[in-house]
Amino acid sequence: MTIVDFGVLSNDTHDKDQDHEYQPNPPLPSSAFHQYPEPQNMPAVRDPFDPAPLLALFDRYQGQINGMIATAHSLKVVDDATADQAAEYTTRAKKLAHTLDKKRQEEKAPYLAVTSVLDKRVKSLTDSLAGVQGIINGKLQPYFQEKERVRIEAQRKADAEARALQAKLDAEEAEKRRQASEKARLDALIAGAQVAEAEAAARAAAAMVEPTPVVVARVVADETKTTTDNGTVGLKEKWAFEILNFRELPDECMAARYEEIKKAVSPWIRSQIAAGIYNIPGVKTFKQAVVKTRTK
Repeated sequence: MTIVDFGVLSNDTHDKDQDHEYQPNPPLPSSAFHQYPEPQNMPAVRDPFDPAPLLALFDRYQGQINGMIATAHSLKVVDDATADQAAEYTTRAKKLAHTLDKKRQEEKAPYLAVTSVLDKRVKSLTDSLAGVQGIINGKLQPYFQEKERVRIEAQRKADAEARALQAKLDAEEAEKRRQASEKARLDALIAGAQVAEAEAAARAAAAMVEPTPVVVARVVADETKTTTDNGTVGLKEKWAFEILNFRELPDECMAARYEEIKKAVSPWIRSQIAAGIYNIPGVKTFKQAVVKTRTK
């Protein structure tokens, strides 16, 4: 691919009617106000895979811009004359920024012309493949869901059987301990032991009964997935949510995402202000003085 250089950057390409808001720098001075030269043309043909010549075209502006920054900091606005000089300087900076950005877009256009076509073509293919997945997954999901339902039911029954068996064994153990305790107590009393001694013998006999083992429920295998040479497909649950009432969300939620929320609602708030509606619940509206620049 051949890239033809755009040549000398021109200041005549700016839209005269385009306005932008500009927050003023610290006070601007009246001296050191000079014209900066335009860069020389680049070679007409460049290697599209080598960014160095393209970057060099814009890098040559860095020294010029550094000088403008230094001059901007040294300027002071004390009267109409110095205010006119400051206005000339800030509009010149704006005009140069606009020209650079316009030429950046022009330089990117040949690359984007290729990559955008490639992106669209590949996206068309991947979208089609996503459609294939959607069709097949739509058929797999109810099948896997039914298998999962059967598995959950089987596991529920296995757990219930284990609990019932555990309860039966525990009851049998308790009965054995009771019988051993009663027998030991009776034998001790018949042998002439004191009541305290008979009770101690009863407790010792109960402790000698072998404890019931813990019943572990049978684990029903998860069969809601299938493995092929190309990979694995299975059913997986994940947490999802639906916001029912924004007003009930905790303050921590709003505070953590304040900037994102502000960005989301700002267009609506601006539209209300543009329509002359200034009394907006939860919003403070006020006038703010800003310096606006318009280039010629």
